[in-house]
Amino acid sequence: MPNTILYFIVIGLIFATIVSSIFSILAFSGKDVFLSSAYTNATEEEREKLNKKALRKQSAIFFLLLAITTLSNALSFLVNPLFRYIHIVMLIVTIAYYVFSNKKIKNSK
Repeated sequence: MPNTILYFIVIGLIFATIVSSIFSILAFSGKDVFLSSAYTNATEEEREKLNKKALRKQSAIFFLLLAITTLSNALSFLVNPLFRYIHIVMLIVTIAYYVFSNKKIKNSK
């Protein structure tokens, strides 16, 4: 029974990796994938003033880092538990990137 739960966890992590990768590819190709709080919490006037190129770049890099983070977590279950260390480091890097890039975008108005 525990193996069944593990398989569902790994399948969920692989699904999250695929979705994050698709969002990253869309953002890198110039499509608008704005899930940033700098954009979603802004009023219509503030959205017009925001640098959409910077938001697109932030979204692309964030989803790429998120894909790497979820993939390393899945690999820690499948291949080697040492991937958990990579997962922890990538999680910290992803969160730090999002926080600092969001502040930079908000301050560049």
